[in-house]
Amino acid sequence: EQTQSGFQILFLINDILDMSKIEAGNMELFVSEFHISDLVEQVKNISQSLADKNNNKIIYEVEDGLTSMKGDETRLRQCVVNLISNAVKFTENGTITVRVESDRQIDDGLNISVSATGIGMTDTQLPKIFEDFTQADDETTPKFGGTGRGLALTSTLVTRMHALRAVDRNMALGSTFTLRIPRFL
Repeated sequence: EQTQSGFQILFLINDILDMSKIEAGNMELFVSEFHISDLVEQVKNISQSLADKNNNKIIYEVEDGLTSMKGDETRLRQCVVNLISNAVKFTENGTITVRVESDRQIDDGLNISVSATGIGMTDTQLPKIFEDFTQADDETTPKFGGTGRGLALTSTLVTRMHALRAVDRNMALGSTFTLRIPRFL
């Protein structure tokens, strides 16, 4: 419990520092080549304790044959962990599925999607979730907590990485957040 709280504080501080860098125009991407399997392993190690808090299960579905990519591994990992953190926060006794697969619409593209069986979103909530210090509505903050920074930062980082983000939601079935990322920046 204490280790998990420490990680959450560290992630929050890093998110705040990164948003400050972005706002000041000092955010740089550190592009290097890395193995996709290493990225997935790191995400697994970080995310499992987050999932355990609400008795959730995380399933990873990684397409065979994905080898390496060139980009900012740290920022990409941060984006995926933010999506998972958001998913597990709004899901109890459920399943979060992380899919990593080739993007069939973009040459050398990669899709990373995070689906959760938790609460869904309405059409009025969706536009607000990527705003800084904002949550879907006033009722979610007291019940689920959070600062409203994770998805805003993720959205900004995704744009800086020349990637796209998409959200598919269903009030009864939960939500899916997808990052469409070029494999070679």
